[in-house]
Amino acid sequence: MKLSHLLECLHQRDDAGQWLFRVSEMARLTGEKDSQLYLTLHRARQAHIVAELARGWLYFPRARSLPATPLDRFALEVRRPYITYASLESELARRGWLSQVPTVETYMTTGREARFDTPLGSLELVHTKRTGLLNTDEIQWNPTRGIWVATPERALRDLRRVGRNVNLVERP
Repeated sequence: MKLSHLLECLHQRDDAGQWLFRVSEMARLTGEKDSQLYLTLHRARQAHIVAELARGWLYFPRARSLPATPLDRFALEVRRPYITYASLESELARRGWLSQVPTVETYMTTGREARFDTPLGSLELVHTKRTGLLNTDEIQWNPTRGIWVATPERALRDLRRVGRNVNLVERP
């Protein structure tokens, strides 16, 4: 596939609000498979048309639909259909309960634990067995960020539950 045609297709997807793609979605988008697909994606990465976010995940860096907090959206997508919400150190720091700024965005998920170091930053997914937490007083949907977010009290309880250090936590 010509890169100009791929760029056209990506702009169409961008108009529909999609900036993040699995490699399998790129196969459907390009109509290619196997070595031909990987050759096209390699050329597209070389030309900075797409960038690899994590293994098996690509994003369109020129997308107008790229959100202000892309790691939040990536955390939701990489563990879909499991429950995922922003919590732990990153939420405590956002609310002023932590004296240091974490270098990793942290999320709780009912899916597998994982850590992703991406060009857009690092994120850590921590497993929880608790379900049915969403849309309660403790975890609310944040339309600006496009993700479920824990209150500082819930984030502190999550922090204790997973056995993380709570010495730096300062309630305002």
